[in-house]
Amino acid sequence: MTTLFAAFCILVSTASLTWGYAQAGYENAQRWILTFGALWLFALWRKWKFFSAPAALLTLALAMFGVWFKFAAGWMLSGALFAILAWDLTEFRRKLNQLSARDDAKGVERRHLARVAFLAAGGILIALSLIFLR
Repeated sequence: MTTLFAAFCILVSTASLTWGYAQAGYENAQRWILTFGALWLFALWRKWKFFSAPAALLTLALAMFGVWFKFAAGWMLSGALFAILAWDLTEFRRKLNQLSARDDAKGVERRHLARVAFLAAGGILIALSLIFLR
C-alpha cells in the first residue's frame, strides 16, 4: 500500500511540475521532467534506496525555479508537496521492512498513511485555492 501511494505521489508531483512548466512555455523542460518522473518510478519499482532523496531535492529545485520565475505557484507547490510525500513514503517503506515480526506493521502503516493522506489533502486544497485565486 505504501509503495502504491508513493507511486501516486510521484505521478502527481511530476504531472504538476510538467503542467506548470508547459503553461510557462518550457516544452523542453517539460519533456525532461516527464523523463525524470518515469526514472523515479522505475527507481521506486527497483527499490533503489539512494534515489528518493536526490529526486526529491531536484523536484524541490525545479519548483523553486518555477516560483522564482513566476510560473503558476499552485502547480509548483503541488509538485513540491507531493515530491516530499513521495520521499517520506519511500523512507517509511524502508523503516517498515526493519520492523520485527512482533510489531504491528499493518497498524503502523495504516496510521502513517492516514496522516500523510490528511497532509496531502490539505496541500491539494492550498494549491487549488492558489490556482483559482490567481
